[in-house]
Amino acid sequence: MAPLDSLAIDNLDRIVFVVMTFTNYVVYRLNFEVSLDLSFSGTGYVTVSIGAAPHDITGIAIQPDNKIVGVGG
Repeated sequence: MAPLDSLAIDNLDRIVFVVMTFTNYVVYRLNFEVSLDLSFSGTGYVTVSIGAAPHDITGIAIQPDNKIVGVGG
């Protein structure tokens, strides 16, 4: 399970959060009214493979240009 700091709000008031499953991370972006933001990958979410040696995402941040950055180690 991703920690609470794996949630952020971008400059357009969209909610971004990450969920860890057994095989990948899923990054979601929601509109302010909590609907999936379909301008984000056409679905509102992106799946990122964990790989052979997973490291937890311990937080996410939003850059000034609204790019999402995941951090961990």
